[in-house]
Amino acid sequence: SFEKGVARHFDHPRLVPHLHFPLQGGCDGLLTRMNRRYTTADYRSTLEGLKARKPDLSVSTDVICGFPGETDSEFEASLAFYASCGFSTGHVFPFSARPLTAAEKMGDPVDAQTIRDRTERLKGAAAGWEAAYRRSITHVVQRFILETEPVGGFAEGTTDHYLKGRISVAKGLNLKRGESVRVRV
Repeated sequence: SFEKGVARHFDHPRLVPHLHFPLQGGCDGLLTRMNRRYTTADYRSTLEGLKARKPDLSVSTDVICGFPGETDSEFEASLAFYASCGFSTGHVFPFSARPLTAAEKMGDPVDAQTIRDRTERLKGAAAGWEAAYRRSITHVVQRFILETEPVGGFAEGTTDHYLKGRISVAKGLNLKRGESVRVRV
C-alpha cells in the first residue's frame, strides 16, 4: 500500500517531518467524479497510519472547490472531513475547467459566485487549521532553514514542519541563506 511504501522511509535522517498529501475532494461522490482511486476512508486510514508512525508529522493538503456537480451537502461534508484531518495548512483552489479534460465535458457546472463563496469559506477554514497548528507547536524547538540573508537583524525561512517565519539574528552571527539553525517557535 501507499502507506507502507512511504512509512518505511520516514526514519531517514534527511527527511523532514512534513508531508504534502493532496486530497482534492472531501467526500466520496466528489472523489469518484474526479476519477480518484481512493475514498475518504482510504485517505483517513493512510493519514492516521502515517501520523502513528511519526507523531510530530505536519500534513498540508490541496483541495478544490466547485468541481462539477458539487452540491451544498457535498461541500459541507467535505468541509467537515477536512476539519477532522488535523492538517497543518491547506491550499485551496477554485475549480476551473481545463481544455481537453473529462471535467471540461462534465455537465452540471457550479456557478461562479458559489465557487467564489465556497473558496473563501474554505480558505478561512484553512487559515484556522494553520493557526491551530501553530498554537500547538508554540515553544517547540525546530530546525529553521534560512531562505534570505539576515537583513536588519532578521531572516526569513521555513521550519522542518513547513511553517514560514521570520527570526531575529543576533549581531555577529554570520548566517547565510540555506543554512539551518535551531529555533524555539
